[in-house]
Amino acid sequence: MALAPRAIELCGTPCFAFSWSAVARAYQAVTMLATEGLPIRHWLSVKTQPLPCLLKCWRESQFGGVEVVSEFELLAALTAGYCPDDIVVNGVAKHHWLAAHRYPHLRVHYDSLDEVRTLADIGRQLEWRVGLRFSPQAERDPDEPDKPTQFGLDRVELAEATRFLLERNIEIYGVHFHLRTDVQTPACFDEAIRDTADACRCAAIEPRYLDCGGGLPASACARAEGSAGCHYPFDLSELKRIVQAIPSHLPSVREVWFENGRFMTARAGVLIIKVLDIKVRNGLRFLVCDGGRTNHAIVSDWETHELMTIPPRAGERQLTTVCGPTCMSYDRLGRFYLPRDVSVGDYVLWLDAGAYHLPWETRFSHGLAPVVWIDDDGVSRIVRARETFTEWWGHCSAGATA
Repeated sequence: MALAPRAIELCGTPCFAFSWSAVARAYQAVTMLATEGLPIRHWLSVKTQPLPCLLKCWRESQFGGVEVVSEFELLAALTAGYCPDDIVVNGVAKHHWLAAHRYPHLRVHYDSLDEVRTLADIGRQLEWRVGLRFSPQAERDPDEPDKPTQFGLDRVELAEATRFLLERNIEIYGVHFHLRTDVQTPACFDEAIRDTADACRCAAIEPRYLDCGGGLPASACARAEGSAGCHYPFDLSELKRIVQAIPSHLPSVREVWFENGRFMTARAGVLIIKVLDIKVRNGLRFLVCDGGRTNHAIVSDWETHELMTIPPRAGERQLTTVCGPTCMSYDRLGRFYLPRDVSVGDYVLWLDAGAYHLPWETRFSHGLAPVVWIDDDGVSRIVRARETFTEWWGHCSAGATA
């Protein structure tokens, strides 16, 4: 990222730098899914990068509304200026908190029968636009693909929820599914759409919209931009063909929704860390840095991201472990073949760090890292300062009594 030196100058390392222009490019790439007569509505997933400046830019650009899955995210969206009509409330067990926030005209997707029974009358009073989340066969546990996930209604529950709502004259506006993060091929969406359509016919639901959730991989954005490094054979033009066929499966559908987070923000962020020490053990090189997996990049446990160095190095390559500063062997960004001339004082850039890094970061005796936001005009500013010891310790001990 060309603006990384400015971020280092502003706040040192470790730090995150996020670029709005990269988010805007991702949005432009996904607009190609729309077709004449079947509009696509895009909702930004707040959990993916919960930054006020991102929500502000998304709202001012009029790209769409936002999707929230928790009480804090709902309050964040409202504080950022979104009206309830521009907010989709998803997530599990929200009947334990949503009733306390009686905003009219929210768009709410019920995830379970208990949610339906608990929130139905409240939603009718507040004129919520109601949808139901269905769990298609294609939605599987990522660690154990032979097992289902905990989300949504199965076919029997979908039919029961439908009867319960219609008996109370509550309209079902839409049906929602979400496969998982980082969906590998468009065929997964095709299977889920067909399964959802069949379940809707069995439950006698005629939804106005079909919400296909998120899950587009960041690599699909790379492919749309024409760059290398696409890990999966994911083709947006093939997904467009699948989306175009939705009315043939669900003739009542007038609009298709997506709620992508990773696709929109992953390539818009970078984690910048500094090499503090170097060790060699049995031919394996270790770069000990001031940032790593434990504090900043838990996704490195299952994802491999590209690295860059400042200054650029081009020496003979050696197997190298990039480690963080905490006393955990788990604290490493991964093993890479890096040039041997990477030295103490060099900076390492962990790319595609815009999705889920902030909500999953930890303090772990170091405090939260600063965040630099880069506007569309290239102006960089610190939007979150480095956490001080007083802030870190006060957070841990606030309200404690002797």
